[in-house]
Amino acid sequence: MVLRRESSHGSPMKQRTLSTAPQKTAGAAQGAVQDDATLYYESTMALARMLRVGNLTTSVFERMTGVHIAQWRILAFLAHNPDCTQKQLKDAHQVDPAAITRSVKLLERSKLVVRRTDADDNRLTRVILTAAGEKLVAEVSERRRRYLREALQGIAPKDIDVFEKVLVSLEANTQKMADVQGEAPREQPAVKSK
Repeated sequence: MVLRRESSHGSPMKQRTLSTAPQKTAGAAQGAVQDDATLYYESTMALARMLRVGNLTTSVFERMTGVHIAQWRILAFLAHNPDCTQKQLKDAHQVDPAAITRSVKLLERSKLVVRRTDADDNRLTRVILTAAGEKLVAEVSERRRRYLREALQGIAPKDIDVFEKVLVSLEANTQKMADVQGEAPREQPAVKSK
């Protein structure tokens, strides 16, 4: 396998060959450590690339559509789920309530949504697309389709399916670890000197 090392701005710096075949080592334990190190390196590089691609696609999407991705997700959700509550928005997007409130307030100030207290339960706030919001969703949806056609060009549907399955598994496995660890704040591991 050829790994290409990239500079911080993404340009290739040099290539090195990394064998995925089992290495002959002094002992099985040393081979297992080397295999673990290789797997760790490869998976870390793949995740870093995935994050870069995610950031890049978000940036390109926002430039092509003129809408911030967080606001687009809310508008698109409301287009498919009219008259939902802020709690439903929060649950669907898996973000904290304050983030949803901030985004909805921005959309409300832009006259794209209105918020109304639920008639049956004063604790609930319903969020509804306005006519201007519906118009924007229709316009952005067409730009989004163009964006997706260009972004996914040359990628076979079966490859997208595999990629999605990998992401679902990675998310589920990582969520299990987060649940076990109680989602404690990330800390730098202690390094002991010899």
